[in-house]
Order: sequence, then C-alpha cells, then structure tokens
Amino acid sequence: SVHNGASGKPRVRFYQGTEGIKLVLDDTLSVRDKKLVGILSMRDLYEVPGRAWMDDLVRRRIEAGVFLRVIRSPAKDIPHMWPQSTADLREVRFASPDFVFTMTSYIYGNKVAIISSRRENFAMTIESEEFAMMQRNLFEVFWASCPVPRLKGAKTNGNEQAADSRI
Repeated sequence: SVHNGASGKPRVRFYQGTEGIKLVLDDTLSVRDKKLVGILSMRDLYEVPGRAWMDDLVRRRIEAGVFLRVIRSPAKDIPHMWPQSTADLREVRFASPDFVFTMTSYIYGNKVAIISSRRENFAMTIESEEFAMMQRNLFEVFWASCPVPRLKGAKTNGNEQAADSRI
C-alpha cells in the first residue's frame, strides 16, 4: 500500500459505451493551458456519440477558449466539416491518404484520451506526465510531416500541390 500511494503513478481509466465516450470527450475541455492536440476519425466521431453532440462539444470547446491542432485522415474525413478556422480555434492538417484512423486520440495536459469507433465502443484516459509528453512528441513529429493546407484557390509556383478543397 505504501508503493501504491506514491505520487507520479499513472492512472488509467476505462469507459464503455457512448456515455463513457462522452465523459472522456468532455474531459478534454478541462485542459488548463487551453491547448489540445489530436488525431481524429471524423466519421467515427459523428457515429459515436453523434453529430449533434459533437457539434455541441465543438461549440463548448470554442467557448472555453481551448485551441485545437488536429491531424485528420482523408479516408475518414467529412469534407467541409470542422474546417481550419481562426474563429473556431482550430488548425487542421491532413495525414497521407495511406493513413486511415478508425480511432481518435487527444493529448491535453498530462492526459491522453483514446476513443474507439462504434465497433469496439470504448474510451480511456491515461494520466501520466511521461506518457503524455511522449505522445505529444510523437504528435509533433507527425504534425511536421503533414503538408500545410492552403485555402482553395491559392496560387502555386508549379512545384506545390494544388490547394486543398477540404479547407
């Protein structure tokens, strides 16, 4: 019992079903530094916990002043939904089409949240300073590898990709 009471011990919490997923998503809004990073499967988030609930979560995130940097999977994206927007406190990048995300993960403060698709229907949080730092570093490496999207109609110099129509 002395060992179990030691500070710095990670906490893992597992949640089942839609209500558990909602609890974990709500927890992402509690981040003190107002910085949230994530890798999203938009289609799966729109299935569980649903579009209306997710749109409300986005509204509450903006009201709370939480800035989101997010990497999305083109195969699981919903075009024209949740675009890059300064007003919506959101910066978006898209992974290579080779990457298909069926789950969502968020990193905030010293927590990492993992949210499954409807198929497995669970969520979990891992509260660990070291684990969150490692996941944040991996996110930053991934983020740096994703092209910076440009607004539709942006001019190119011939060596760049065409503008991203999802923005």
